[in-house]
Amino acid sequence: MQQPLLRHSSFIAQLAIALLCILTIPAAQAHSGHHTHEHKTEKASGGDFSLTSATGPVALRDFRGKVVAIYFGYSHCLDVCPIDLGKLGGALKSMKADEVAQIQPIFITVDPERDDAKRLAEYSALFHPKLIGLTGSNAVISTVAKAYGASFMKGPVNAAGAYDLEHPADIFLVGKNGEFLRRLPQSTNATHLATEMRKALPSK
Repeated sequence: MQQPLLRHSSFIAQLAIALLCILTIPAAQAHSGHHTHEHKTEKASGGDFSLTSATGPVALRDFRGKVVAIYFGYSHCLDVCPIDLGKLGGALKSMKADEVAQIQPIFITVDPERDDAKRLAEYSALFHPKLIGLTGSNAVISTVAKAYGASFMKGPVNAAGAYDLEHPADIFLVGKNGEFLRRLPQSTNATHLATEMRKALPSK
């Protein structure tokens, strides 16, 4: 049995807790929750992909000319994901409007069983208006994650049908031509993240 869809107020509460954690917990501690794992991954090659948003299909190639920041997570994650997405949103809000116009943040769910496109749109909007939530089949998402050197794993399902997922808590940057640039570790704070995204912006 799936968990019921959280009400909007619950999302707000998650965001408030996440932002409080960002301000009060050192980065290395904030990301020590059981939802992440440190498994070694294959070298990332990146590459194009096509997934589904609340408004229809979205492909990486749709954002040629922009820097793309990708995060793999899921909306039922109560600790790590809100913190990391809050950090990404905070980095974007600290940047100039012309800089943000050249960046596209993307949130790819690793839990397509529970994260449909509508839910992801509502959840993503809490962190930044430009953040696009994407879903798809488990097979396609697994292929995309592997291409970026990421991995995820579903945990045991309890009697109520609830479960957690282990997943990377890193942000993956893609350049203006769709090339994979680098993987920013989970210890990266909002200020450093903004700096890294600025460095990747197309030259004026």
